[in-house]
Amino acid sequence: MIQGGYGAPAAVDTLETIIAMGTKRIVIFGMCGGIGKDLEVGDLVISKEVIREEGTSYHYLKSGINSKPDIELLHKAEKFFKNHYEKKTFTGKTISSDAVYRQTIEKEKRWRKESVLGIDMESSALLAVCSYYKIPAVTILIVSDKHNLDDEKNWNWGSKSFNNDRKKAIDLCIKFVTGYIV
Repeated sequence: MIQGGYGAPAAVDTLETIIAMGTKRIVIFGMCGGIGKDLEVGDLVISKEVIREEGTSYHYLKSGINSKPDIELLHKAEKFFKNHYEKKTFTGKTISSDAVYRQTIEKEKRWRKESVLGIDMESSALLAVCSYYKIPAVTILIVSDKHNLDDEKNWNWGSKSFNNDRKKAIDLCIKFVTGYIV
């Protein structure tokens, strides 16, 4: 387990280092903003496909291709977290962006119509690197915040139980990596 830095360039720098050290499988755990209508803060999103709106992944994958996890690892993660996590676990399309101030409400509404569940800053680049090196990888994201896209309610960041939910999700990631997929 490592903390790879914030944003795609820093995270990829760390990933390149651990790949050079011989890492054979990657389970990415991070946070995402919730876009999907049914998501709540504390839910998990397992990325089935990640739209690339950051720049680092373009050094590893051609334009026009979304980043994707290893399908076998994806199915194992889905089964494990749906059976063990107390809150909801969703699988679907997410998006990564490095332009945090360009994430507008109008964009989020469009993404929701396109069935995007969440947004983060690193997943598309990390999965692109793993694809490039043919290393199985999967992304598991905990929803840390959610904009209300339907009316004028305030942005919902965290919750009273978020720190506890995050700890439980991290503990489950450790169990998943150390016991379930070996």
